[in-house]
Amino acid sequence: MAKNNKSLKRSITIGYAIFIAFLCLILSLVTFYSHTQSLYSAYEERMTDLLNYVYYYIDLEDLGECCETFEPSDKYWELQDFMDRITETMDIHYLYIIIPPKDEDDASIYNVLSADTAYGRMYAPDGYYLGYLIEDMYTADQAAKYRAAMSKNEITFFEIESGWGDDYSGCMPLKDANGNAFALLCVDIDVSKIHKMINSYTFVNIILIMVIGVVFAVVFLYIQRFFGNDIKD
Repeated sequence: MAKNNKSLKRSITIGYAIFIAFLCLILSLVTFYSHTQSLYSAYEERMTDLLNYVYYYIDLEDLGECCETFEPSDKYWELQDFMDRITETMDIHYLYIIIPPKDEDDASIYNVLSADTAYGRMYAPDGYYLGYLIEDMYTADQAAKYRAAMSKNEITFFEIESGWGDDYSGCMPLKDANGNAFALLCVDIDVSKIHKMINSYTFVNIILIMVIGVVFAVVFLYIQRFFGNDIKD
């Protein structure tokens, strides 16, 4: 009889330990997924607001002509100053306007405007002027993401690894009066910051879940032992 009781207690203990471990795993996965979704949603809302803010400043007719002729206008330089100020004050990686390639096998992208900080303009200019052909920073698959975004009627979000780093990009097509897209307005957030926040938050929550699981396990074993001794007496 005593041997059967010990076997039963052992089975209950093992079953409870497995249940706690499984519960910790499920809660950790749910925590990771929910925080990832909420964080990306928050960044997308912020990027959408920024893109809309820049969009309403752009003279589409004037910029469309600049993209066609690759000749900057007075309004082009005003737009550059405006986007530079945003880059200076906002916590973003890049803010730029490009023309993606039309050919799906082409990885070349025309630069229209690349915003920069005052320090960057003075000491480390990128040299990407209006009409500059960027040929060595993207693969054909990466360029295809921009081309697909240009064909949409809404803002598109995606992660992209390029020669400038790993970023989370939000892209808004710029269209002329006839509804034809002629360029793409983009903002990039360094995706490593997002991943770092997700990993940090998830780690803290996993530790908390594990501690709670251990506490419940200790309480369970204590109750089991107490009632077991009580029944024996």
